[in-house]
Amino acid sequence: MAIGERIRKRRSELGMSATQLAYKLNKDRVTVYRYEKGEIENLPIAVLEPLSSALRTTPAYLMGWTDDPSPNKIYSSEVKSDEFPHEARMIARKYEKLNDKQKAALKNLFDTWDEE
Repeated sequence: MAIGERIRKRRSELGMSATQLAYKLNKDRVTVYRYEKGEIENLPIAVLEPLSSALRTTPAYLMGWTDDPSPNKIYSSEVKSDEFPHEARMIARKYEKLNDKQKAALKNLFDTWDEE
C-alpha cells in the first residue's frame, strides 16, 4: 500500500476529515488530498513526523515499513527530534534523497532482516 493510501486509510479510521487533518498540519485541504493521491510522493521528515503524529501513528507505518499503525514512544509528540540518535537522523535524511526504486530495495532489505 502506498503512502497516500495509508494516509487516507488512517484518516478514515480516525473519522477525521481532510480539513481537520490540514488544520493540524497547518496546510490546506488540497495539500492533504495531494498527499493521499500520491501527487506529493517524497515527503520530507519535516512533514512526515507531524503527519504521523496528527494521524496517531508512526512514520514507519506511513512509509510502509510496518503494518502496525500503533504509535510508540519514539514517534510520540513528547519526544523531541534532538532526542533521536544522530545515526537515526542521518539515515532519515539519506532516505529522503532516495528514489522510489531505492526505497523499495531498502524496504526489502529490512524485511529480510525481520525474517532472520
